[in-house]
Amino acid sequence: MLTLTMAAILIWSIGVQHSNIQHFTGIHSDKVLTIESKQNVRIQEEISPEDVYSVSQSENSWAVDPREPRNLLFEGTSIVHLKVLNIKEAEILPKYENFYTYMPYTPLEVEILDTIYGKDLSGKKTIYNRGGDIRISKLLDSWVGSEYVGSEKMGLTKLSREEQETKFISYTSEYDYKMQPCKEYAVILAKQQTEDEIYTVMERGYGIFEIFQTDQGAKIYRNVITGKSSELNF
Repeated sequence: MLTLTMAAILIWSIGVQHSNIQHFTGIHSDKVLTIESKQNVRIQEEISPEDVYSVSQSENSWAVDPREPRNLLFEGTSIVHLKVLNIKEAEILPKYENFYTYMPYTPLEVEILDTIYGKDLSGKKTIYNRGGDIRISKLLDSWVGSEYVGSEKMGLTKLSREEQETKFISYTSEYDYKMQPCKEYAVILAKQQTEDEIYTVMERGYGIFEIFQTDQGAKIYRNVITGKSSELNF
């Protein structure tokens, strides 16, 4: 188990690089530990706990306070009011010159109803939230070079092809929040500088807000992690 854990740390501490890497340097870092216990871990509803091969949990450190929404805003971010239409299986995003990540992201098909802050966005889009439950076969198909060597140390290549196709690794964090289909949220999105249009949710649950309306008709946004309310008026 120690070898498995060290391999996970080696691979996933590399984390993510993208066009705003200088902004994020020192803001937070992820260290992923592989744990055996699957209790209290939220997985996709269609996946049974028996199908989860292992759980990898991120440990985060922060240079700024992510509980303050203003700290998550920079050039290229937008705050949008959206409705979740569908949630897909986690995947490894394509690698680009200015954006690459070894961490799985969960795609969410959404309809953007309004832009609260930043560049105006509208219509149906696919956004990506860090972490989720990913098929082992998807990991192996995406990893190359030193990444694949790491998967060998994790014991993934010793599994049968059927096991690789049917077993999942769950990537979690204590700051995760899984949005639900048909519900509406306010979300802080970062647009990555890629050939394809890729929008990622800023800092897991710290970038997600439930929407409430006062008796006077004003909208209040409550963060799903901190429970703090804000008007998100910047």
